[in-house]
Amino acid sequence: MPLEIVAQVVANNGSLPFLQELLSKEGWFTRKNGMKISAIWFVLLVLILLPLAGISDAPDEVTESLAILGFFGAVLFFLVSWLFLPATPKVMSGFTAQQNAPVPAQFAGAHRPQGALPPQQAIPVDIYSAPRPGSWRETNDLQPHSVTEGTTKFFNEKE
Repeated sequence: MPLEIVAQVVANNGSLPFLQELLSKEGWFTRKNGMKISAIWFVLLVLILLPLAGISDAPDEVTESLAILGFFGAVLFFLVSWLFLPATPKVMSGFTAQQNAPVPAQFAGAHRPQGALPPQQAIPVDIYSAPRPGSWRETNDLQPHSVTEGTTKFFNEKE
């Protein structure tokens, strides 16, 4: 594990500046932009140009082609953008909210620099208890008794 990156994460309160810059850059060919283009295409052709062509007594072929291109073109743009274009990258803004979060008292020592680990804690060996005397590998008392075992013995005695 590259410890330089860990040092950068600790120094920047849990975030990497160069990673946030990469995530915040938005390209042109994204799913969100494709869906916007399909909505604009539908509004422009079906709701604006088609009524204008109908009012201006345009040939029937023009109005039919505007209706077909407007509707099916918008559906095609929508499906292609939804299925094939990458989603808009989400910027992780949770790190900025955590930077101003209060630090627990056990970690907020004045003798340590910011981002340092808490002091080492030792647990004495006396706390741990030895196993109970006897055969600790004996597990017969852990196995449940069979309900049918007693019944089978009972019927065998009667016969």
